[in-house]
Amino acid sequence: MALELGGTARLALRGVRGRLWSDLHQPGGPSGTPLLVLFPDSSRPVIDPAALCRTGLTVLVTHPGDPADAVAVVEWAAEHAAELDADPARLLVGGERSGAALAAAVARHARQNGWPPLRLFVPPGTTEPEGTTMTRSTTFLAITTTVAAALAVGCATPAADATPEPGRYATVNGLEMYYEVHGPETGRPLVLLHGAFSGIGVDFAGLLPELARNRRVIAVEQQAHGHTPDIDRPLRVEHMVDDTVALLDQLGVTRADVLGYSMGAAVALGMGLERPELVHKLVLVSPGYDTNSTHAGLMESLQGFRPEMLHGTPFHDYYLRAAPRPEDFPVLVEKKKEMDRHYPDHPRSAVQGLAAPVLLVAGDSDIVRNDYLVEFFGLLGGNVIGDMVGLPASQLAILPGTTHLSVVHRPELHTIVPGFLDAPSST
Repeated sequence: MALELGGTARLALRGVRGRLWSDLHQPGGPSGTPLLVLFPDSSRPVIDPAALCRTGLTVLVTHPGDPADAVAVVEWAAEHAAELDADPARLLVGGERSGAALAAAVARHARQNGWPPLRLFVPPGTTEPEGTTMTRSTTFLAITTTVAAALAVGCATPAADATPEPGRYATVNGLEMYYEVHGPETGRPLVLLHGAFSGIGVDFAGLLPELARNRRVIAVEQQAHGHTPDIDRPLRVEHMVDDTVALLDQLGVTRADVLGYSMGAAVALGMGLERPELVHKLVLVSPGYDTNSTHAGLMESLQGFRPEMLHGTPFHDYYLRAAPRPEDFPVLVEKKKEMDRHYPDHPRSAVQGLAAPVLLVAGDSDIVRNDYLVEFFGLLGGNVIGDMVGLPASQLAILPGTTHLSVVHRPELHTIVPGFLDAPSST
């Protein structure tokens, strides 16, 4: 039943109360894609199923009238996923506004009746709780957070495949820091630093196995993130720099490459500036060196972020599985909001004096502005005519059709990052 890329088909499914007309969007290409059953809002739809399809999801769009019809549609999708060239083990259900309630009802039915794992894909914030308000910016961010995160987990290697059991802990600066070591035991290691609200299994489940094929990879989880417990101090990039460096000192690492994503990019840059003798090369994904990197108004809007906006996403799911105190997720959200008001503001001269070559990576629709990235690249010796003066040691990659939450999951990183790290360097 495969269609051309971006193709659609009209299906008549049997509901409890009669026929349910449904639209199937198939990406074409390889089989075994994740399958999303989507219950959109009929009056004001936000999610574009065709756009989801272009990212590699098979999407079945339908409008059930009640939970019984919704359950029937998802049962049909699970039974016929293979015929749709989709993977029945990667089934998602989600919706907008009233459709979100139907998706939640299906998820409850699945748990109560012992169904195989079913990931709930519900854009939070589409229905405002009584007595609260959301700005247009925070509502949009909540929706795109769920969309991109669900896509990332749906298309990446499951986190369990990338996580050794048990993990390892080191006592650094009063913190019991969780870390993992993958790949060969010899050679210069690569340190992976995750983004905010996240952890190793969420941000690096797809990338880590590729990077660990021929290099040692040390992945860490920062204070209050993932398996690492919180302690009585605020979240600060500077603390994370100190903690990560202390861990590497304990492990006897004297020289390393460092890859950081989002919050982790700020930590990686801090390591390069504070400990240049330790850092060989830097890969900064969605980076900024000061507080002017993002689009106007974004950071202010994030001060209205609420914990429930991440409920049902891989970030919250991972925290519930990994954190020593799963009930402290609201504490993490508040501490991260407070941290956002104290981000490092490095002078341009410090960036120009950075010793390590840097690979800057971002999406063309990232939270970091494209013009800012080009300026950043210039501070690192870029923005030159390479055919006349030679290529700079640092590199810039802006990935097309890519957002902040999807950039770290793009398959291009599987070749771009090793190519940069393995290239000869004078440092």
